[in-house]
Amino acid sequence: MNATIEFLQAYGPMLVFTSVLLEQAGVPVPCTPWLIASGALARLGHGSLVLPIALATVAASTGHLVWFGAGRRWGSRVLRLV
Repeated sequence: MNATIEFLQAYGPMLVFTSVLLEQAGVPVPCTPWLIASGALARLGHGSLVLPIALATVAASTGHLVWFGAGRRWGSRVLRLV
């Protein structure tokens, strides 16, 4: 259990950001388990709740902006891809 907590403390924020960004890009990577694990760590007092929420928000916004920019640039070709 301690190894799991140490792993999540070390790599949790990076995993949250990466998994949310990949999910928003359309890659079938689940981000929910990492978000739940981050919340559980924060509840146990092993981390902050603000950092994972902020990273997930930035990653999701970045993914949305990329899709929006691609849609404005290439229009219907992007819709066919999705």
